[in-house]
Amino acid sequence: MSNNHLKDKLFQYSKTYISLDELTAFINFKNYHEQHDCISKLISEGIIKPIIKKDFTNGKIPPLYTKYRILKPKTDNSDLISEIKHLEGSFCISYYLKNVNKYKQQREIILPLSDFLKDYSDKLNWRISKNERAYQIWNYEKTLDSPTAKTIIELNNLREKLNYYNTPEPFFYYTPEKNRFSENTVLIIENKDTWYSFREIMRNVNDSVVLFEHKIDGILYGEGKKVIRESFSLSDFCETELKHKCDFLYFGDLDYEGIGIYQTLKKQSTDFDLQLFSKLYVKLIELSNLTSLRKVEKQQKEVDITLFLQDFCGETVENIKWILSDGRYIPQEALNKNILENLITDRK
Repeated sequence: MSNNHLKDKLFQYSKTYISLDELTAFINFKNYHEQHDCISKLISEGIIKPIIKKDFTNGKIPPLYTKYRILKPKTDNSDLISEIKHLEGSFCISYYLKNVNKYKQQREIILPLSDFLKDYSDKLNWRISKNERAYQIWNYEKTLDSPTAKTIIELNNLREKLNYYNTPEPFFYYTPEKNRFSENTVLIIENKDTWYSFREIMRNVNDSVVLFEHKIDGILYGEGKKVIRESFSLSDFCETELKHKCDFLYFGDLDYEGIGIYQTLKKQSTDFDLQLFSKLYVKLIELSNLTSLRKVEKQQKEVDITLFLQDFCGETVENIKWILSDGRYIPQEALNKNILENLITDRK
């Protein structure tokens, strides 16, 4: 083993002190003379220091001490300290300068947040949901749910500044009252945050809205796979909520699970006109940097996406195939409330 390799191994050793037997175990010495020379060199180079006490030698000639302190180099935190000093002014910089190791542990969340506050603070003028804000800042919609993020937000008093709202468990369906007894189009939305944001938009205008030439009269929260369970059917929904026939559009996450939900629902809903809201998926892709998309956290079962792809063409098809084959995804939350509001072309 080279001296540099041995040095690295010692510096990576989990303990501060090491016994002669443990030190010897690092190297297969040919003889005692080689062992003595190597350890003596480590001492002379300031890599280890013997613990000098009476009877702390091995009894051989020349003797070696039986315990050593590893003189690990001090960590150079100068780059981290400079980084901390350049954080956006909302952060408690003095705290992190005194707790550099804490900053190092939280750095992956702090840095993107600091950069966002410096460069995109104007986006905080629009209140959007917690998951939408998380995706906007970290490209991952669950970040604000993590214990680390919660600690950072509380320590730096950033909750109000980030201007997001929580999305409590909602009612499953919303439509302006005047639409309940007339034939209309209902948009089925897979996730709670996007449903909640769309509901806020419709409540503000108290009317139907037009999105990519589709007049939307009501929204249904699909609650993931719940919309395809046997105990829940669109027929029952219309009978209990709408009292009449209506058409449906579907919009979910761009991943195997979301696509599978739509395709199953499409096959189940032979009594209704259920269409994919394809232009929303196209917009998801247009607004995303494909190479920076996150990988799915849990491995998803691959499904045949032929039915889903029938609503797309050209480059969009290739992009969808690449996203899925590379194990990536785009959540609905990428189209946050502010983006959706700007896509609406009319109120009816």
